[in-house]
Amino acid sequence: MMRAEGLSLSKSYDPVNIDPARVVKTLTGLRPYRPTGYVVRREEFAGKALVHNYGHGGCGVTLSWGCAEQAVKLLSDRQAGSVAVIGAGVIGLTTARVLLQNGWSVRVYADQFSPDTTSDVAGALWFPVTLYEEQSVSATFLTMFREAARKSYAVFRELMAKSRYGVYPMCFFELAEQKQDWPERVEGNDLYTYYSRVSGDMAFNYPDGLSYEAMMIDPSLFLPALMDDIRDAGGQFIPKFFRKPGELIALEGDIILNCTGYGARGLFGDEEMIPVRGQLSLLEGQPEIDYGYALGRGQSEYLYMFPRRDHLVLGGTKDIGNDSLAIDETDRTRMLAGHKEIASRIAASGRKK
Repeated sequence: MMRAEGLSLSKSYDPVNIDPARVVKTLTGLRPYRPTGYVVRREEFAGKALVHNYGHGGCGVTLSWGCAEQAVKLLSDRQAGSVAVIGAGVIGLTTARVLLQNGWSVRVYADQFSPDTTSDVAGALWFPVTLYEEQSVSATFLTMFREAARKSYAVFRELMAKSRYGVYPMCFFELAEQKQDWPERVEGNDLYTYYSRVSGDMAFNYPDGLSYEAMMIDPSLFLPALMDDIRDAGGQFIPKFFRKPGELIALEGDIILNCTGYGARGLFGDEEMIPVRGQLSLLEGQPEIDYGYALGRGQSEYLYMFPRRDHLVLGGTKDIGNDSLAIDETDRTRMLAGHKEIASRIAASGRKK
């Protein structure tokens, strides 16, 4: 993958070979979306301290380390002891890791572990997306979100030096089919190195766009590496499905971390949680593809491509309120056609290596 020093806006980029025969697998997942943003909150529960850390929409990976730290800080008045983490997606794993780093004894309970969690089918570009409705969030939440984003960014930058975590930089393009007003990002434009506006040939003949160095996190490497870290630090993984809150009372210790993602809707009755269905296809790897892109096409239609170690990830969908995990062939066909159009523009952009 491209290293930071290799990023150049003056180079050309090979087009992706979009061919339905090259699709290895199509996957779906439900983003745990809350219009008012994610929840990091402590409450008393049957004599135990219950800390919630869920509802991160489409940026659970992006915010993982920062939200884990925010959740663990809510236990600063307690002596480190035994704690139960419920959920083994990226939020549960990073929370468990931060707890272990702070001296806690950790058991992680979940009915599914990697590679079978929702986090395993995340696009996992470091980029806050599908997180909240602008008109629904408070200034306090935005401050908390900014702190979480910047903390996570710093940790992921450190992990770039360790290849087993699958964190790497690449040149990324946000493309637009018409001129855009690109506002200052809440998390800060300074987190996007080489951030610049591009258009025309520099944006593959799209009217407007942005280019910058982005961070990719490959879940197929990152999640197993986290699980290894947790085991090495003495953490345990216990298969268990909880149907109702009362079943948590029997867990050892008096601290529970709820990191169940969309599962918090059923387990704790969070009716504000809305499923946002996502579908992506994994394409056979193409080693020369060392960049990524996203193209917005309205509120619920957009396309993105990211390279991973073994595959190219093609998305995307943002189907608000749809909780079906069935593969939608219409969406798959639409996405492949859209990516083929983008590939043709890249091929015709006239930028030669």
